[in-house]
Amino acid sequence: MKKILPAIFFALTLLTASAAEPPRLSFDRPSKPGAYFNAEISLTAVREYTIALPGPDKPVERRESLNATLFADIKVLEVNETGAPVRLEIRISSCGGFLNGHRFNSELLNRKTVLADLRGKKTRFTDSATGAELEPSAAALLSAVFRPASNGSLKNTLGASAPLTPGYKWKISARPVLDSLHARGLKVEPSSLKAEAVIAGTEKFRGIETCRVKVELSSSDTDAVDFRWVPLDPALNVIRTSRNGVEVVDTVLPGDNPLASGSTLRVVTQEVLEAVVVPAEEKTAPKKRSWSDFILR
Repeated sequence: MKKILPAIFFALTLLTASAAEPPRLSFDRPSKPGAYFNAEISLTAVREYTIALPGPDKPVERRESLNATLFADIKVLEVNETGAPVRLEIRISSCGGFLNGHRFNSELLNRKTVLADLRGKKTRFTDSATGAELEPSAAALLSAVFRPASNGSLKNTLGASAPLTPGYKWKISARPVLDSLHARGLKVEPSSLKAEAVIAGTEKFRGIETCRVKVELSSSDTDAVDFRWVPLDPALNVIRTSRNGVEVVDTVLPGDNPLASGSTLRVVTQEVLEAVVVPAEEKTAPKKRSWSDFILR
């Protein structure tokens, strides 16, 4: 009996320690071909360019703006090695917005199926019915929403998992952001970028139990806050993203052009994104009936 008691106490200690450990939220959620979603996406973006020339002349300014709203069913056709979608089928229910203050012609996209190829430096959009590339303004609007795929993933950014404990905070990888900036020719030192995430709490969204994860990226030139609703079910991907960010980039123009020598370019980009992407059953087109179907009924 004396030998049994220590073993019992040891087992109870292990059970107590195990019970005290909170469950973990997995971030290993690659997309899979064939996955189907109902999407509601709203994006507002403003980009301001300011070129300061040497001398007393006033800076040259230019402004670009975009406001887009999209309701669509999206099917993943192909993914890359990290599980990021690289080819999509976008079945658009309705789409609208403004490009540089001009109302977008929604008839260019409403009730159409578009194929999106996210491979390469620029996303390519084609009409599924005709194979033709989309009209430039339609492609510009969709390009703001469906950007080229990268090798980054939720796991690469946030890590494999985190304790499902409200208030838990941890450092995350800034590499996906740095790679994106470097691809645009912008050199940012990793030490200058602060990147962290926090478990903001759990809630039910569209009938799905989720955990809200707050992601913050900040430096002298970048300030972005994301909220991502990550389902507790590890088989599901992020179903909602809410983002608000500002990016300021200052560049000295190359001196090989005498007209630009000594000039500086400042680009300020502001973006507000609200995206809901909920798993759904794929809709199939109704089967066409022939005259014989009515005779045989």
